[in-house]
Amino acid sequence: MFRSAPQSSQFIPLKSVQIKPEAQVDYNPSTEIQARFHFPQYLGFFDPRQTHMEGELQMEGRGNPVPNPRAGFTSLIRDCRLQSGDGIATIEEILDLNVLTAQWWGWTQNESIRQKRTMFEGQEMNPAVLSQSLYYTGDTDFTGAAKNLTVNPTATKVQIESPLYTGIMTGKVFPLLATSGLRLLLTLDEAQRSLVFKTGAYGVAPNTLANKAAFLAAGRTAPTINALPVAPAVNPPIPKPAGQPLSTTFNIGISGVSNTATPANDNPYSIGDRITIYTATGLNKGIITAITNQASLNGTTEGPVGANTDLALTVCFDVPVNTALPHALAIGDPVAVDPGERMNGLTPTGNESVNAYVTSQCALKVGYTLRNFQFILGQVSPPSGYVDAMTKQIQSDKGLAMDFKTFSLYKFNLTSVNGLSTQLIPTNAERAYSCLSVPLPQSVYTAIEADSLAGVTDGAQNYQYVLGGNLIPDRPIQLTRYNETPFRTEALHVLEAEKALVNCGYAVRNLQDIGNRFLIARGFSRYNQVADLHDRSLSLRVLYQNATEQKLFNHYICHLRRMTVRQGQVRAF
Repeated sequence: MFRSAPQSSQFIPLKSVQIKPEAQVDYNPSTEIQARFHFPQYLGFFDPRQTHMEGELQMEGRGNPVPNPRAGFTSLIRDCRLQSGDGIATIEEILDLNVLTAQWWGWTQNESIRQKRTMFEGQEMNPAVLSQSLYYTGDTDFTGAAKNLTVNPTATKVQIESPLYTGIMTGKVFPLLATSGLRLLLTLDEAQRSLVFKTGAYGVAPNTLANKAAFLAAGRTAPTINALPVAPAVNPPIPKPAGQPLSTTFNIGISGVSNTATPANDNPYSIGDRITIYTATGLNKGIITAITNQASLNGTTEGPVGANTDLALTVCFDVPVNTALPHALAIGDPVAVDPGERMNGLTPTGNESVNAYVTSQCALKVGYTLRNFQFILGQVSPPSGYVDAMTKQIQSDKGLAMDFKTFSLYKFNLTSVNGLSTQLIPTNAERAYSCLSVPLPQSVYTAIEADSLAGVTDGAQNYQYVLGGNLIPDRPIQLTRYNETPFRTEALHVLEAEKALVNCGYAVRNLQDIGNRFLIARGFSRYNQVADLHDRSLSLRVLYQNATEQKLFNHYICHLRRMTVRQGQVRAF
């Protein structure tokens, strides 16, 4: 494709052109999940390096959800398809683009790149600290003696300017005049998979767990009660006296963080959440109406009895007036929120007598809205001689050929938890660079309280690829140290992953924390050469021991794809 000579003094005009989607609406995972764009033929040529997506992104719902920091704004994009302008030929298609992006982002990131992704691509600055959030504003400081927060942080509109990470959209100047333009289809992913709560799984658990013992047996983590409410009668149980507010205030411990050290950083709760208290004999439920510094409540008639070191929740329990809680509260009882009630919203019961603001927060559903979504296309105007020569080439028998690097996805459902598994990867790529294999746990494949885009080790001991009947490499790559606590890296695994990523065109800058961004990978060639896989079977062998999860493997084959234009017909293969 067109490139100006390094020493050329010829001026190449560049102009930014707005491309609106065919449906100019607000996009969200509930109603509008597909955005269609048409890059018209009359624009001639565009430079992908001067092209980006643009829009205003706003989070919705309780729990302070944010786009998965592993991929920023791209975590919202599940699939991408590029077609010729007439819609006949599919030129490029990448499925699970968000999972793919989440793998290489961490390996290519340094501090400067992270700052840039925060500024332009919606990557949350510090996912664990609400006061440093890109997506929320409001009072998150619980220090001081009289803190009683009765409103949630406000979701802000974040301006997004992000590349689209596909081969064509990050490659050379593209001739729209040769393909009758381009049609682009972006499919957004559901909120459960593309978003995460800022505190992750901490304090989030399904109500299907029957009691405290079941909660602990499931390996859940949550704050626990460390002080009991002041009650007009002995506790347990705690009655609700006539004439008293229907809220009962009690204290919870937040990971041992004191109220003088911004405990909101670890606070997993929002006003309007219906919490579940897992007692020894069953479940108590109630809605949070305020989040308070314990120091401001101790010594009051509504305050908890305990040390002034943690937060307190003001909870309106789901029991009638003058009725005891069905299950006695005790120190150490876990306190959690059902993720389903955040995703779907909830309605207070008649016993949960809350004000209008709390009721409005209860009704919120977790999601996101993308407004004013568009592409800013970098239109370029090559010299007239170049355009004439390309037109003749297109009309000739030889035609025009254009190569670009892209990915094809092959999925494998691994139902066996332990033992040696062999996974067939049915690729027919004739010019392949690498294979990136991502083991995704099925239990959290669409779970907002977990990281649905992250690969896991989960007892993996070693791996080898099998190409054409030959084991590559010739000895298994060990993974056992990733299963230690804390995990340690395996040098050969890191080396294999680095070579594979470099083959794909990614500059590896970060070799830290690899156990938390785990993938299995193999490069098939060196020095930017390619390997022919179309007549050689490819599979992956992984040995698991003491694993606990069924997994869905995403195998991404990085390869060259060729687009040809001959006598007005567009083909890609």
